[in-house]
Amino acid sequence: MILVERNFGKKYSLNKSQSANGIEYRSDEGHRFLTLGDEFIFYQVNEKLSSGKLVKTNPEVVRNPKNTIYGTYVSTGYQNKSKGNDWVAITLTPIKENKIMMSVRSRADRKKPTCTFDGQLEITGRNQLKLYEDGLDVTIKVDGDSLTILPQNKKSADRLHFYCSGGASLSGDYSKIEGKADSSQIDKTQFSKFLNYGDYAYSVTLKNDTLRVFPLGIELNEMFEIHIRGDIKKAEVGDLNKDGYPELIVVEVTRKTNNFKKIHGYSINNGKSFSMTGELPDITDVDSISYGYQGEDEFSIVENSLVRRFPVYQENNEGYNPTGLMRQIQYKLVDGEALRQFKIDKVVEY
Repeated sequence: MILVERNFGKKYSLNKSQSANGIEYRSDEGHRFLTLGDEFIFYQVNEKLSSGKLVKTNPEVVRNPKNTIYGTYVSTGYQNKSKGNDWVAITLTPIKENKIMMSVRSRADRKKPTCTFDGQLEITGRNQLKLYEDGLDVTIKVDGDSLTILPQNKKSADRLHFYCSGGASLSGDYSKIEGKADSSQIDKTQFSKFLNYGDYAYSVTLKNDTLRVFPLGIELNEMFEIHIRGDIKKAEVGDLNKDGYPELIVVEVTRKTNNFKKIHGYSINNGKSFSMTGELPDITDVDSISYGYQGEDEFSIVENSLVRRFPVYQENNEGYNPTGLMRQIQYKLVDGEALRQFKIDKVVEY
């Protein structure tokens, strides 16, 4: 994100980071831009430089449906796919306001897929997107029917090779096509994510409605498989019980409405094996938490807690209207009799 101080013409390059208190952006020089609901505070290290109210504006994205950034973009090999050429496809679909899902799939009818990736992008300007996931700093530019993936540093450039095989990389140029990529050739994987945490990692895939979770670094070579009826919106790792080993959360949503359905949680047991966690407590059982709830959940692992945020609505004669408030629930992972369980630790509104 580029923060512009208009009165003095100064610009600050900030990267998004997670905070238990709200949404925070940081610069390498120690600047911090923290948002709490409709308020903001701007710091240099720990010195507050300014604060005030946020004014919501719509990102400058092309709105003409004939020239939308959403759709499918393919590598050059797609033009000669009938001759057996390999190709990679990138599909952009809207999630909400300033968020876009990027799904990368490639040809899989003749060989193993070359590149596979799923991640969320942020709209940062007119037809410009940013990918910050998994330690990446990547800019995606869309110019007409062309899409270009540009890593912003060597670490990100190297990381873009990780999602591909045979020395290939996600970086480069892609061209937009009408409709979807060739369904007879494309990889049918519904979701794919590889998540690192120190000496450990998790591979998460959804294919043919089967969720597969495979941990790396533990002593026992195990894999969990479970059939699900929804889609996977997100997968994230973090140490939720502070034992030095990473937990994995996988967020399942309903297929048609994209509403939250379930958290699939997994926990490593002393570096030897791993097991599922219990499910989240049902918030509809607690009126003070469920009041005004209409979905739109967002989940993140922040400072050893699982954080859930959703907008609060007010019911009236015409239905539900947004109040402008966000409710945040923090969960702790604690040992249970059979499984580790999520317990509500704190509830705040802002």
